[in-house]
Amino acid sequence: MSDFDSFLESLKSHIVLSDCLSKHLSWDQRKSKPQKGDYWACCPFHKEKSSSFHVEDSKGYYYCFGCHESGDAFTFLQKIENKTFMEAAETLASQYGLTVPKMSPNTQADRSVKTIYDAMQAACDFYKKRAPQAKTFFQDRSLDVSTIQEFSLGFAPQGNNILYEQLIQEGFTQKVLHDAGLIGLSEKDGRPYDRFRDRIIFPILDLKGRCIAFGGRALSKNAHAKYLNSPETSVFHKGKTLYNIDKARKYVSDDNPLIVTEGYMDVIALFQAGFKTAVAPLGTAITPEQIMQLWRFSNQPYIAFDGDEAGQRATEKLAFMALEKIKPGKTLQFLFLSQGQDPDDIISKKGKDSFQSLLRSALPLSDVVWNLTVKKFNFTIPEQRAAFDLELKRIVHSIGDIGVQNHYKSVLFEKRKAVFTHSQPNKKIHPQNIQGYPTLPRANVQQEILLLGYVMQYPALLSDDLEDFANITFQQEECKILHQQILYTLSERPDGMNIEGYSLWTHIDPKYTKFIENNVLIKRVVEHKSNISLAEVKNFYMETLQTHKKLRINRHELENAKSDLCSDYAITASKRLNTLINTSAYERNDENKADDRHYTEQIKQILDKKVWVKNKTVM
Repeated sequence: MSDFDSFLESLKSHIVLSDCLSKHLSWDQRKSKPQKGDYWACCPFHKEKSSSFHVEDSKGYYYCFGCHESGDAFTFLQKIENKTFMEAAETLASQYGLTVPKMSPNTQADRSVKTIYDAMQAACDFYKKRAPQAKTFFQDRSLDVSTIQEFSLGFAPQGNNILYEQLIQEGFTQKVLHDAGLIGLSEKDGRPYDRFRDRIIFPILDLKGRCIAFGGRALSKNAHAKYLNSPETSVFHKGKTLYNIDKARKYVSDDNPLIVTEGYMDVIALFQAGFKTAVAPLGTAITPEQIMQLWRFSNQPYIAFDGDEAGQRATEKLAFMALEKIKPGKTLQFLFLSQGQDPDDIISKKGKDSFQSLLRSALPLSDVVWNLTVKKFNFTIPEQRAAFDLELKRIVHSIGDIGVQNHYKSVLFEKRKAVFTHSQPNKKIHPQNIQGYPTLPRANVQQEILLLGYVMQYPALLSDDLEDFANITFQQEECKILHQQILYTLSERPDGMNIEGYSLWTHIDPKYTKFIENNVLIKRVVEHKSNISLAEVKNFYMETLQTHKKLRINRHELENAKSDLCSDYAITASKRLNTLINTSAYERNDENKADDRHYTEQIKQILDKKVWVKNKTVM
């Protein structure tokens, strides 16, 4: 038996399980029998009101009769504190006054690994001392001094072998520095050179907080690669490592899952904004090993890849790869960022609340797989429908876990049924069933709010046009959520109740309609409802719907339209309203901007009283 095995046996003999778990649990005094070493508590692994978590000191074992979690002191600490086995052993040893025996470097390989760790730490200290030379870069990205220190950010100077000479003076050999990936050797003459030069340095740490690699961002626009990572070494394996996992795992909880981004700066920006569970792969697609590591600390990590084409491709690849690995309780949630945006952009330009909104609107893996699949087929063609059926079967069979596979089969084919029978009269529509339809052109935000405002106030508009409304693809996140809430609410109305007699304001949670209530346009939604016919309202609704479908709005013109429409707006000026909507929807040229401004002023003069306020009267 090795020294370490002997240590474990000794440690286990010292452990009193109830003592080890007591700081995480409150014992149920009515059910527990301390004199017999028999304890009960509410389970820390799931929410419950009655005590179903059982601890038996005599067996050194715990079991939850609710969620079926079980194990010993080691497994408890690994799960509840996100520790490795060795970290759990060290914690328990400290609690009982024991010392964990150190692994003796019996082989040259063992001695080499230890020396590489030392070399990496020395290099990390070297780069950190030169961080002030990158002051401009850090200031441009609004990084606090505390954030720079938290992530040990540094700078690699331009010199060809400054780091090499420094570490040689500290007693490291050229071979160790080369094996650590800190230097390269010239192909011409074999001379050593620093791998990182004129770059911002991001230390990459393992789960124990040891520096095992570096990422470097070039400051020069002429650099051959914007980002450069350490090569694979005996202590660093790119496909098994996640940036910031050492810190992020400490903040993970049910309310704070891991957030997976694409880059170092995304992680750091999110961390500084309060999202401390952000991690990132190291410049490559996420591997199966990294997925398993994510699930070790978080049951449903949130994927927040960039909104560009590369990010979309990475999302698709990850979604289908994850299907093979998912198990009960282990899944992924996906955020979808606007084209050209990344989490760093959102935090710096829109603030943390905007990113928090994206987290709330994340889609589960099953919806993402459905959306990615359904957009590839034309359901008006029978052969395409048949091909779609085969693809759904292939997707279901790719899932490794039989239990999850059965549930996916049920969900996906229920969605399929809804799509293929979408045009049937009086069909109830669940919001999930309408995802995956072709995306319409980018919409004017005011048009989206108008459409939702019309429907919230006049559900009867959907009596004959529910399908058209269901097929709208909204671009604004809040509008997307309310759109789905409307469809779901209507689908859940009592059998036999017509849409005309249903009040959406009453049945939809105010948290989903708050943004509409605060909008200038919807505050003006028909105060004098009795003076307006449904037919006239329907004309306005159809005009807005057609405009939404046909016209593409750029961001600048969207703001112009918002300004024009929000100034004054009345249902009694239908011709002016329709003209203004269509005018503001087009991408205007220099010749008609003056006319638009003049026209808007006319509207303001004519509509000098507020006649649009929200009417919440039950219809």
